[in-house]
Amino acid sequence: MILNLFKLEMKKHFLIFGIFTLIELILSTAVLINYDYRGTTFAVSSITWIIIPVYVFIDLYNEFYKGKEVITHMIPIKTSTKFLVKSLTFSLGLMIIWSTCLIYELFSLNGIYYLKIMDSSNPKAGVVYFILARLIGFIAGPIIIGMALALSKLVKNKILSAAIIISTITVTTIGLYLIMKSNLSGQEHIGWAIGTTSQERFKQYAGMVSILVSSDKGITDIAKTIYWNNVVFNILVTLLGWGIVSLIFNSRKYEVYGK
Repeated sequence: MILNLFKLEMKKHFLIFGIFTLIELILSTAVLINYDYRGTTFAVSSITWIIIPVYVFIDLYNEFYKGKEVITHMIPIKTSTKFLVKSLTFSLGLMIIWSTCLIYELFSLNGIYYLKIMDSSNPKAGVVYFILARLIGFIAGPIIIGMALALSKLVKNKILSAAIIISTITVTTIGLYLIMKSNLSGQEHIGWAIGTTSQERFKQYAGMVSILVSSDKGITDIAKTIYWNNVVFNILVTLLGWGIVSLIFNSRKYEVYGK
């Protein structure tokens, strides 16, 4: 039953994720051949990483808040299991789209591997962190949205529900950012940026949101910007979020008011 649901979700979202994967694949290959295309690729990728998270949110909102997906509601498995299958489907799709950037980041002489990671103090850890941090962020992203939707179902007032959704996602994102910022404690002029192409430091992640936290301190060894606590806290948020989702989505109250 779970496998059938996974296949159903894959089929449902294949077109949108397939299109963006193909676009990113073509552009990434172009960058590998000629790095001058990097600007164009970044511009298109910026649009991609706005559209896809919004798409994920809308789909989860329609199914687990509005209750519009009649077919999946008829499948006799727990609501939390349905959410988990959908979340894993999205995480896989997000990772596939993002993985296209590895074509130039790891194999182009102008990519982050040859420019920074290869000559760092710990190249292996750099590659692992570069990929793993993004993967964990993609797993955490849909769970954070699910947690927000689940908490919003505890109240009947639509305005209050919307406020809970927005505040939960915002507070979680800011909380993860503050942890990133704490890694640079003692340094001056700490700033942040979303969606940057900088290769001076490894980016950190608050779920699906990519954030570059930096200071005015010069960094010559990119390995020194590996912060495993970012990965750990994304995992903790995922576990906490999943616990909340399971508790609320499997409750009798959700089954009555949530569909």
